[in-house]
Amino acid sequence: HMMIEKITVEQEISNHDALTKVFSRISFDHKIEELDKKIKDSSTDVKFAVCECDLNNLKLINDTFGHDTGDEYIIKCCRTICNFFKHSPVFRIGGDEFVAIVQNDDFDNFEQIKKELNDFTVSEAGKEGSIIDKKSFSAGFEVFDYKKHHSFSDVFKKADIDMYENKSKLKNTS
Repeated sequence: HMMIEKITVEQEISNHDALTKVFSRISFDHKIEELDKKIKDSSTDVKFAVCECDLNNLKLINDTFGHDTGDEYIIKCCRTICNFFKHSPVFRIGGDEFVAIVQNDDFDNFEQIKKELNDFTVSEAGKEGSIIDKKSFSAGFEVFDYKKHHSFSDVFKKADIDMYENKSKLKNTS
């Protein structure tokens, strides 16, 4: 009985990021498998979008202010991302990289959320003050379309391209 409890606790720990408490890379990989199976089984019934977010200036913050400040910055940006995607899982898939798999009410309101998030990132990039006072990240989006996407990876690649285009635009804003 104690062994089962320990395994359950260990699974819970591995499924969540220790710093931000959002879902971990391990959970993300499981979600990809689940979505790929749904796409393979019945792609016309699958509804989701991907929002990939990459934090801006984390290396500079870590090098200038220290890793504790960098951790605070990661947490602050993560909370902001989660506030945009209240009905969707958010995953930390790398040190400064987050992914929301947009579903449910967030999917139904995707265009509005996308606009608000884009407006926010532009506003933060142009904001006066220290980089640690900003919540600066770049975001890329893609909606699953069974006519052009055959796997989660297809959707993610498009969101990734969009995110890097957004990062380039934001650099010109700040």
